[in-house]
Amino acid sequence: MEKNKFRFWHKRNKQFIENHSVKFKKDGSISNQYGAIEISQCSGLKDGKGNLIFEGDIVLDFRKHSSVLQFWRCRFANGSFSFFNGNSIMKNVDTTKFEVMGNIYQN
Repeated sequence: MEKNKFRFWHKRNKQFIENHSVKFKKDGSISNQYGAIEISQCSGLKDGKGNLIFEGDIVLDFRKHSSVLQFWRCRFANGSFSFFNGNSIMKNVDTTKFEVMGNIYQN
């Protein structure tokens, strides 16, 4: 499992940036003193192609055998990562049947 890996979205420039530092508060939460930067933490989970899944990623669910495609968004809430589709929340799911299709910033 990947630990303490982050991705940084620059809101004004509308692109991911590298080499941005992360500071933690005493309570363990992330300090984001820059309003123009959106921080996404890595979930430590990988999709079926081996891609790491970050907060804000949109994944396609291949577990269902249906003509309806199901997309889920990865999010961190209440101390754990989950997947949300607007109606349902999934936790502790086998993500090897998922494929990262994009993210909430670029798509």
